[in-house]
Order: sequence, then C-alpha cells, then structure tokens
Amino acid sequence: MSAPITCPLLLVPPLLLFPPTDLNSGVKRQKRAEEWAFAKAKEVEESKKKKKVETRKLICKKAIDYAQEYENQVKPKFILCFKNQNQT
Repeated sequence: MSAPITCPLLLVPPLLLFPPTDLNSGVKRQKRAEEWAFAKAKEVEESKKKKKVETRKLICKKAIDYAQEYENQVKPKFILCFKNQNQT
C-alpha cells in the first residue's frame, strides 16, 4: 500500500511560504494583525453596548404603551361608574 498523498504546502507555516523581505516587515505585519484584532474586538463590544441600549429603550417603550393602553381601557369604565353612582 502506498502512503496517502498530502499537499506539501499544507505542512509549511504561512510565514515561511511568504517570507518577509526583511525582519521589519514581519514585525509590521504582526503589528497590523494585532491592531486589526483590537479594532474588531472594540467594534464587537460597541455593537453589544448599542444593542443593550436599544433593547432597554424598547422595553421602556413597551411598558409606557402598556400603561397608556390600560389607562385608556380603565378610565372610561371608571367615569361611567361614577356617573351611575351620581345619578342614583
């Protein structure tokens, strides 16, 4: 039996496939990658905060709407109740 065929490129780390022309470019590449990762993490954090704020606003709006709807339903009944008491 023969050994399975493997691609030699998969066995080589990416930095060795495209070696930096000088030492500084590798450091620059790594620094850019770190900056990108930091920016991405910050963006994700900000989007989570923004979503929390929107959710909080929605919950408050629903509570206010519910209170107004309840008041609109109860108020006419309350007024009718007092009108009937005053008439008798």
